[in-house]
Amino acid sequence: MKHFFIFAFVCLGHVCFGQILVAGTDINKLEPGTHIQVEAAYYTGAKLRVSVDYGQELDGRNVKQVTIDEGDGKKEFNSPTHALNFFLTNGWELVDTNVVLAEARVYHFVFKRKR
Repeated sequence: MKHFFIFAFVCLGHVCFGQILVAGTDINKLEPGTHIQVEAAYYTGAKLRVSVDYGQELDGRNVKQVTIDEGDGKKEFNSPTHALNFFLTNGWELVDTNVVLAEARVYHFVFKRKR
């Protein structure tokens, strides 16, 4: 019986989605069909920066970082693919991608909230 509860708890954890907080807004609670743009780029050194635009008002050039409700509050991604997989497993559907080659390689992912 104990093994059943452990198995059920593990399976339940894979079904439930956590919070993805951007500037204090849980974007997982946005209306179904809402689109977001996720940008992943290595701007300074080798550290990956991931930002999310869901239509929020930005302070000048102050792009809001993705933050996750995980104890320390910040989610660090190892690669653009890690960020892509994170949003896919959190109930977002990939609509479009774009890669810009400038000073750095910048990945843009457009997601839509599943209905």
